[in-house]
Amino acid sequence: MILKVEHATLFEYDNPIYETATEVRLHPDNNPAAPQRCASFKLEVDPPATLFEYTDFYGNHVNHFNLLQSHKRVKIVATSVVETSMGISAAGEDEDIYLMGVTKPATPGAKSIAAKRKDGSGWIRPIKPSS
Repeated sequence: MILKVEHATLFEYDNPIYETATEVRLHPDNNPAAPQRCASFKLEVDPPATLFEYTDFYGNHVNHFNLLQSHKRVKIVATSVVETSMGISAAGEDEDIYLMGVTKPATPGAKSIAAKRKDGSGWIRPIKPSS
């Protein structure tokens, strides 16, 4: 299955701020042992900034940038295309696997992703691993 994933983060301030140093870990895992492959990744920042990257101790791709000019908002958009395959689940045979869904947080217009395991209550539908 090929998935396009877009993640947007918006920081807004009542008064101008004069320096922002930001690190994000939004690049999907591309471990050859994992049942997924990141086909493409694009990170956009507004106001525009020079992007840098490194790999942290745990193997995560980390992007970072600084904004030195005065600003009242920062928008970060990460767009990825990920190809998934039938992999081996990290869940044990006695554990339920739950779909992830979009929840509505307290901030109007914002969206966040949440998932629960084992509980079975709420809006997330359980899916049993097939034998």
